[in-house]
Amino acid sequence: MKKIIILFIFLSFQLSSGQEKTEKIEKMKALRIAFISDKLELTTEEAEKFWPVFNQFDSKHFELQRQKKRLMQELNVNEVTSLSDKEVQNLMDQEEKIETEIRQNKRSLVKSLQG
Repeated sequence: MKKIIILFIFLSFQLSSGQEKTEKIEKMKALRIAFISDKLELTTEEAEKFWPVFNQFDSKHFELQRQKKRLMQELNVNEVTSLSDKEVQNLMDQEEKIETEIRQNKRSLVKSLQG
């Protein structure tokens, strides 16, 4: 019975922590939207056009940054000296591809907002 209670308490803290993190992320997004809207002085019509384009850019950018972070973590886990030349080259190629996609995503945002 004690084990069940301890497990329940532990899981409650984990769920609470996860909810708090989600709430913080949502709050940060709302603050960012308010800040950007204020600084850009968007009209209602402009905001209706801007935010879908920006949100699409932001989602893709977030995913690319996450991929890059995973790649860097993989490099940290495996000491570079323990990797073969081919493995190092492969990781470098992947990083370069991600960086290219990040630049293309930024260009796409600018192009979408201009046209």
